[in-house]
Amino acid sequence: MPAAALDRQRSFDQWHHTRWTASDGAPTGIRKISQTADGWLWLGSTSGLYRFDGVRFERFTPDEDPDFGARPVSTLAAGPQGGLWVGLLDGGIARIDPAGRLTVYPLPADLPSFQTSRLALTAGGQAWAMVSDRLLVFEGGTWRHPDAYFHAPATAPTALHTDANGALWVASDDRWFQLDPERQQFVEKVRGLSAGRAIRIVSGSSWVVTADGLFPLPGSEQRGGSPARQADSSAIWVDAQANLWSAYCPAGLCRTRLPVGWSDARTPLPLPPVTDAWTRRDGLTSDIGMTVLEDRDGHLWVATQTGLDRFRDTALARLTPSSAATNFLLQPYRQVEGDGQWRQHLLLSAVDATHGSLLWRWNEQQGFSPIHWPRDGGRIRALHRDGEGREWVGSTTGLWQLDKGQPRPIAPPASALEAPYCPQLQSSRQGLWVLFSSIGLQLWRDGAWRASPFPGLENERPTAFALEGDSAVWTGYATNRVMRTDAQGSRRYDAGDGLTVGAVNYVHSGRHVLVGGDRGLQVLIQGRFHSLRSTQPEALRGVTGAVETAEGDLWLNGQKGAVRVPAAALTRLAVDPDTTLDLQVLDVNDGYPAAAMALGPQSSAAASGRQRLWFAGLEGIATLDLDHLPPQATGPQVLWLGVAADQHWTHAQDHVPLPAGTQTVSVRFTALELGVPEQVRFEARLQGVDADWRPLGTQRELSYSHLSPGRHQLEVRAMRGDGPASTPATLTFTLRPTLMQTVWMRAVLLLGLLMLMALVLRWRLGVQARRSHEQLRIRMDERAQIAQQLNDTLLQGLHGLTLHFQKVANRMGPKDPNRPLMETALNRADELILRGREQVTELRDDLRRQHLDVAVAWSHQGERRAAAQYRQFLMEVEGTPRALRVGAEEALQAIGQQALNEVFDASTGPSAVRACLQWRWWGLRWTVSADGVTPDWSPPANTRPDWQALLAPLAAHVRMRQRGGWQLTVCVPALRLYEHPYWPWALPGQGGGVSAD
Repeated sequence: MPAAALDRQRSFDQWHHTRWTASDGAPTGIRKISQTADGWLWLGSTSGLYRFDGVRFERFTPDEDPDFGARPVSTLAAGPQGGLWVGLLDGGIARIDPAGRLTVYPLPADLPSFQTSRLALTAGGQAWAMVSDRLLVFEGGTWRHPDAYFHAPATAPTALHTDANGALWVASDDRWFQLDPERQQFVEKVRGLSAGRAIRIVSGSSWVVTADGLFPLPGSEQRGGSPARQADSSAIWVDAQANLWSAYCPAGLCRTRLPVGWSDARTPLPLPPVTDAWTRRDGLTSDIGMTVLEDRDGHLWVATQTGLDRFRDTALARLTPSSAATNFLLQPYRQVEGDGQWRQHLLLSAVDATHGSLLWRWNEQQGFSPIHWPRDGGRIRALHRDGEGREWVGSTTGLWQLDKGQPRPIAPPASALEAPYCPQLQSSRQGLWVLFSSIGLQLWRDGAWRASPFPGLENERPTAFALEGDSAVWTGYATNRVMRTDAQGSRRYDAGDGLTVGAVNYVHSGRHVLVGGDRGLQVLIQGRFHSLRSTQPEALRGVTGAVETAEGDLWLNGQKGAVRVPAAALTRLAVDPDTTLDLQVLDVNDGYPAAAMALGPQSSAAASGRQRLWFAGLEGIATLDLDHLPPQATGPQVLWLGVAADQHWTHAQDHVPLPAGTQTVSVRFTALELGVPEQVRFEARLQGVDADWRPLGTQRELSYSHLSPGRHQLEVRAMRGDGPASTPATLTFTLRPTLMQTVWMRAVLLLGLLMLMALVLRWRLGVQARRSHEQLRIRMDERAQIAQQLNDTLLQGLHGLTLHFQKVANRMGPKDPNRPLMETALNRADELILRGREQVTELRDDLRRQHLDVAVAWSHQGERRAAAQYRQFLMEVEGTPRALRVGAEEALQAIGQQALNEVFDASTGPSAVRACLQWRWWGLRWTVSADGVTPDWSPPANTRPDWQALLAPLAAHVRMRQRGGWQLTVCVPALRLYEHPYWPWALPGQGGGVSAD
């Protein structure tokens, strides 16, 4: 049975009613409703098979047959272990397993028609069906006629039913047969009882509902275990609150209140008359009802010809004497009736656009009864009942008293020059405190106006007040000011004490002092006023009433509805005034009548008894039984519905692969809260994208764009109202990379980028080299010009001078003592001229020597060393000589000479020395080898510092090997050697190295 059912004490207009028609996506012609074990509501209609989560109607489109959901459905049956059986109008019976897979089974070909009228499932999962007044059983994967072994009724079946024990019953010709679970044979159990209009399980027994009454089915009593839940709808439904619901009555939905405990006697019950009905005029989708279902949470679903309706209980019970009235005021009270029982009463008023203020009295037995209110009484602004049972009314024309139900005006104080406006009333042992807008706070006691026991209030004009027992009074003013006044004097609070509410329109005094105004609500904590903070700030706006319960909770009445501040949150608030409060809000979805009455300053909330609260709203009165306050339950579990890659939808499953190039990933999900789906809020978090939970509100679909390829994990959780969140549901999907997003393609692109950078670097180096060469050419031209000028002027002139001095010397005699000195000077002059000419010749030479000079120089040195040692020297040159960088030739000459010297010094005997010079694109290789090694030759380490100094400028490397002889190889990279290098990675500053083996 459901965990709850609709409160039998309430009427239709006190339940929350929601309707869906074709404009809302609801199917028409719904013939059957079933709720499967996973919580989904399935709708079988003439327009197809749908499932419903409380928000969205979704046509069932399985992968096995996407068009299956459009086939007309005749009946449904939810399996006890999950899954759903579907009877089709156009023939066949289908099964949907718990995983959503579809299998359609054909019917026997000998049937006169193929329309399935009934389906039933036993406790063991065996399926039975009524098709064309024939009984069929599902065995061996096919539907067939039952064998003779079953002893099935010989006449046509008229009803199928599974009792609380899971046993199958079949009705035929006013007889009922039960399928024996052990022998698997039908046994006649009842005679003379028709199939009736429906058969329902009540208190563990099956009852046949006919036009005359309800009749028990003997032998169907539950033999143990928890009460069975009926998952399939029926034209008639009986709930746990003894409400009988009928979809044929003959118009709309009818309710019949059955006697409490009627099923205990297990005797036939005559059907009582209909208690009340709800028709299309009241808001039902159609007067032609089809079927009724109570879901597992106690909500009532009604399918009609044109749509779907839902009725559910609410935390607040709403009372409204007139749909045309608004701005309600209330004064609840309890009194002892004639039978000695305490009963709830209510004095309330409202405003009607046609009649002005209206006044009523309400009690639990008689409901609403009007009280005459004179037109000259003005608009009612306050209601109050004092401790002695006297009833008072404050209006725009002054103070009134209800004397035996008749309003009687009270003469205003003498200080009032005209009929004073009276917006608020309260009483204490001192008397009735009356607030007049024009003359302030006045005290009425013993039939006369008395002086205030609190001095200092006579000249004040407060806009609201609250009594602190009998000892003090709190008054609020339009100038953002509050005062507490007692017998000793007054204490003033204003902006200097943290008060920022603006014009005060409500004051509450109890365990907490609350002040409401144009700018919000504040509470007094440790001598200062503080604003209340909450994750739902709108719930704390427009507060015009407050009640503190015995448990320490604070209830507020505001524009959002009834708001509960738990005692634990108030305890935290006393320690930390800046704490964020956790609130429980009961709004219109919980039965609240629109928003709080905003006329003020009379409180719009009141307590009556210990566990009952009352709230006045714009559209009625709401009452709350604290003993039945629903707890803040954990949010429903999130279910995944579908995943889309660029709006191409597929069924949701974990580890969903999505195609390469997907720009937008969309996900649909839901949470099965069929009663208040509008209160379910969602939060999502995509790992690696969302740093924290992302609030979605009531949205049940979200999208992410431009996600990187790879594995992604999405989490979604749900919350019911302000309650705790559910365990997050996780969906993993993988975005396949495009060609450009693959690792190897990125590596190729990176390599290409590096090559492009290398080419740019090569071009840049070439530009710099050409610029350097051009600068060098200019300098060389300048040097050649200087050399020419030196040769043409200085040297030629000096030579001419020497000739003149020689002529003078020739004229000196041989015996002349100055002749030797002159000869010596002339010889020195000749040497200087010769040396100058040699240097000028070097300056005039082209510094860009042919690179063949390197090979020639090395060849000449090798030949000289070989001739000195009477040995043979052989040299080869491979490749095309290349232009060398400026300054590289000198360093290269030194390296080559050092290599030749090393080989000649390390080798001995008449062996030949061989050399090979190779010009390559990557650089230059110089190899020198010889046979035989000098016994006293020292290892190459002794020469390593010399080599390091030679190799470093060109970042060259040398390798020495001793294997029966001696071989030395020098490699020089192109970047440091050639004028236009082909490869740029041998960068300057790498240095050189020597290795030997």
